[in-house]
Amino acid sequence: MASTSSTQWTGLSQPATPSLTLKQNIYGDIRPKSIKHSGTGRFFAQNMMYRHTITVYDRNYRLIKTISDRVNLGIFPESGYQEEANGAPVEIAFSRDGSKAWVSNFKMVGEEFRNPGQDNCIPSPNYDPGFVYEIDTRSLKIEHVIPVGCVPKYLTVTPNDQYAIVSNWCSGDVSIIDLNRGREVRRLPIGAYPRGIVVDSDSRTAYVALMGEERIGIIDLSEFTLSWIDHIGQTPRHLCIGPSDRYLYVTLSRPGIIAKIDLVRKETILSTQVGEEVRSMAMSRDNRYLYIVDYDLNRLLKVHTENLSLSEYIRTHDKPIGVTVDEITGEIWVACYTGSIQVFSDKEYPMQIAASRLSVSTSSDTRLYRPGERYVPNDPIRFIYGTPAGSMEVFSRPDTAFVQTTMPLAKAAAPLPSAQPSHRSSHVGDDRVNSYYIIVGSFEDVDKAREYAAQLTSSGMNPVLLPDQNRMRVSVGSFRTKSAAEDILPNIKQRIQKDAWILRK
Repeated sequence: MASTSSTQWTGLSQPATPSLTLKQNIYGDIRPKSIKHSGTGRFFAQNMMYRHTITVYDRNYRLIKTISDRVNLGIFPESGYQEEANGAPVEIAFSRDGSKAWVSNFKMVGEEFRNPGQDNCIPSPNYDPGFVYEIDTRSLKIEHVIPVGCVPKYLTVTPNDQYAIVSNWCSGDVSIIDLNRGREVRRLPIGAYPRGIVVDSDSRTAYVALMGEERIGIIDLSEFTLSWIDHIGQTPRHLCIGPSDRYLYVTLSRPGIIAKIDLVRKETILSTQVGEEVRSMAMSRDNRYLYIVDYDLNRLLKVHTENLSLSEYIRTHDKPIGVTVDEITGEIWVACYTGSIQVFSDKEYPMQIAASRLSVSTSSDTRLYRPGERYVPNDPIRFIYGTPAGSMEVFSRPDTAFVQTTMPLAKAAAPLPSAQPSHRSSHVGDDRVNSYYIIVGSFEDVDKAREYAAQLTSSGMNPVLLPDQNRMRVSVGSFRTKSAAEDILPNIKQRIQKDAWILRK
């Protein structure tokens, strides 16, 4: 492994004006192991075997429903059991549109289950099987149960909604669930104590943290083959993946370290000690920050993704263990194992609002999208729109279109004028779409151009690379007219704090 830049943790000095503030405490008959936002304004807290429930909340912090984990396995022939049993909800993952959820259950509790696994189990396939529940997030009912390995803990859904991937703690393997067929189709042995999972944006590769082996497994989801990133450090627990699938972020739980892995080089390039026992984390919508919970020190930490420097922290209730971010409001929800959920705000979080009108143009389609209407483009598209009051950025994702802005909400809520798209890859340089590019860097060394593009991506921008004879240029916006590019150029210069210029192609 190449040399790794590391920073020793000596505590954290708070900024003069903190950006994190507490907004709400939520109590009740809860002991949340995790919490996750569905993407549609609902928050699901998994209360494991201590309460045997899933509690669901809305953006007004109101309890919508308490879902019991008790199921009659006899009505699900595929379960292989006949009696009623309780589960123990650990983690949850959602479909792309948020209409379906899948919940892992630590163990099943009932007369037919005599050999449950536990946290300190010896890796073995001989414990009772675990189950994943499928929940309709509108009716909030358990619709289906899926047998998996022993003590399923973390799970995630591929961006294309094809698979749910489940880490089975005690059997030391990973279950691949075909969501169209509603059943496990593969079980891959992987090693001691698999935990966190993340999938790349193309749904081609899954990464699995092995807390017992100091490494991360790489699963090719087309061939179901396995490779490795070694020498990660002790107890890798939770994973997040950065934009463009270039960097992987991992919490090393017991040492209290956050590490950054270059997925091209497949090695750790940076690590920082940020606490004593870091557990779950969530990434901000602009990919600038990681919000990490420290289970021992009772803190919510805010860490820069670019250099893993600690920005600040805020105290939480005892034993914070789960965290999620509402990308619309920017609120950070923290599950505290001792019996509460806390909601924090970050004044630096990029404001996000639904566009009242959004005119979207691609090389083959132009149409108007309205609030609530789903936008599924063939290619990722980014728009920039400048105004005297500030800049407005419009992004698209596979499930929606939305606006990020530095302006006050009242100003940003006005109807959005049409903007010109900046296409990635196949459409860059297509004169039928755009001719004027804002260039922020020009390099003879392609690797340096890629590194600079990765830095811009980490700061929330969406660069593209433009080959030009023996140089590689980095662009952050393209436009049909020179005047449109000139209007945006000052905002770009201010944002990157460097020179930029307009190139016609």
